[in-house]
Formats: sequence, structure tokens, C-alpha cells
Amino acid sequence: MGFFGFRMDGHFALRRSEIRDVSLAVHDMSWLRIRPGRVPFGMAAPAALGYVSPGFEGGYDHLDLRAAGVALNPDVKLRVRVGRKVGQDAFSDTLRLGPVTSLELRRYDGRLRPIGAQQSVKIGGAQLACLTIGTRPGLAAAPRSGSITLRGADGPQMVSLLAPGGGQVPGYAVDLLSQFMSPFKGADLEVSGASPGPC
Repeated sequence: MGFFGFRMDGHFALRRSEIRDVSLAVHDMSWLRIRPGRVPFGMAAPAALGYVSPGFEGGYDHLDLRAAGVALNPDVKLRVRVGRKVGQDAFSDTLRLGPVTSLELRRYDGRLRPIGAQQSVKIGGAQLACLTIGTRPGLAAAPRSGSITLRGADGPQMVSLLAPGGGQVPGYAVDLLSQFMSPFKGADLEVSGASPGPC
């Protein structure tokens, strides 16, 4: 980006949590591998924590994942910054995830896709540019309440179980976090587009 730099930092923790009813129905399967997502930010935690963002790959027609009886207690705080080499940040936002009692499952595939909110870059009071930030894995399907379907033909995919129902958290926050938790190679985060002026 030249004059600008993109940075993200923060913390991730998951207190005692449970999903009391999880069902997985797989149709026309020859093989299936389910792997936990990465534990982000170098945090010391059991690998099982990664199952809040599991990855799926295999030979199957489709699978249906459902979750109910949700009581997740994440403590997630991410700070996203577009910084200038000199002076104050041009953009800064803090994203938080707290207790979750219902889920909007989100499906991600191996493509780089823009997150759902463009970010305005300001210097002083002037809106200098509008940035599009892309992530890989990218959000491949609109969030579904309590259940989601994956098709084997779409290749390796992951599902986020961290998005609370009711739109309590901006979707782009979950998309950013999912990039850090992807169990697959090639996960990436970049400014994928920029245009002058306001968003």
C-alpha cells in the first residue's frame, strides 16, 4: 500500500463453553476429514479450541451441520488499523466478541473474497480513500441460523461457530477472525481494492 500499512492485533480466549446438540449428516461419502482450526495469536490453548472453526475436506456430495443449545463464552478483542508511516492511524476499529447463546453459522472456502464492510481512510477530517479488505478463506455463503450445508464439490471449507445470532457483531469481525483460525494452507489477509474519496 505504499504510504499505508495494514495491521491487526488483539487477544482471543474461550471460557467454559458448550454446544449441547451438534449433528452432522454426510451424504454419499467416500472419505471425510474434519480438522480443528488454528488457535490464533500464538495463544497457548488445547487444540480442541480449534473446533469452534472446523475445517472439512473429503469426497462427499454434501453435509449438513446443525448446532443448538449454545452457550459459548469467547473473549475476543481485535484491533484493526490502517496506519501511516508518519502520524496517526488513518483508520482504527476495535472488534469484540462476547457471550453467545445462538449461532449464525458462516461457511468459508479457499478463495480470497472481500469482507462485508469497506473501510474509510481519513486524514484529519478528510476522507482520503475507501479500502476493500479481502480474506482467504473467504465468506462463501450468507450466515444461516443454527444450520448450514457444505457441498463437497466446493473443495476444502471451514465453518465458523463464533458468530452470535441477531447481528450482535459485525460480520466482517468474524470474517477477519476466521482468516486467523483457518486450518488450511494459504490463509491470507490483504487490501484487495482501494478507491479515492469516501465509501
